[in-house]
Amino acid sequence: KERVALSDLAPVTYSGDPGSHDTVLNVNAVVRWEYRLGSTLFLVYTRSQSELPAAGPAPAGVAPSGLFQGPLTDTFLVKWSYWWDG
Repeated sequence: KERVALSDLAPVTYSGDPGSHDTVLNVNAVVRWEYRLGSTLFLVYTRSQSELPAAGPAPAGVAPSGLFQGPLTDTFLVKWSYWWDG
């Protein structure tokens, strides 16, 4: 592997649009319960939410301005497995 020296670093100009931004929030939660040897119950919750498209210039700070008003997807999953003792 080749090391990068501090003297190799130099500023560059940004060619993209500095007035655009995108904010997304992703949350995942998993609960697992093994209520009996080999038998488990899984509960999974997932939330994905995007920011509303902003009109005008990007905000000056890093805080999301319209995140909780944008489109969202909530998903809930239940998985049950049972071990038959035979």
